[in-house]
Amino acid sequence: MVYKLALGGLTVRDQRLIEVVLARVSNPKYRFEVSTDRTDRDIDILVTDAAIAQTDAAQSRLKALNPNAVEVCLADPGAKSAAPYRLDRRLLMIQIRPLLHEVIESEGLIGAPVESEPRDGHAQ
Repeated sequence: MVYKLALGGLTVRDQRLIEVVLARVSNPKYRFEVSTDRTDRDIDILVTDAAIAQTDAAQSRLKALNPNAVEVCLADPGAKSAAPYRLDRRLLMIQIRPLLHEVIESEGLIGAPVESEPRDGHAQ
């Protein structure tokens, strides 16, 4: 199963870091796909930025379209957030995967296990 993430209101740098970290895992426990469609209604996890969470219209629209999506908030140390999960901006690269795994397991999002891909790239 592939879990869909939407990145709402993040800086280009933070978006790129998340995309790179999620793409560079050779044998993932869970697979993630970052959706760039701002009208997507199949988002599992919404990653938002605490600094602009209340003012970003695109972020609010994504929340409205995906009321069951679990919100993860990216924040600077000491910043407050109403999101159930918080990701420290300074530790983004090392915290994103474990935190997303925690969200999937804690929120009951677990679907079918990821099938291993053959090394030669051909399906069996």
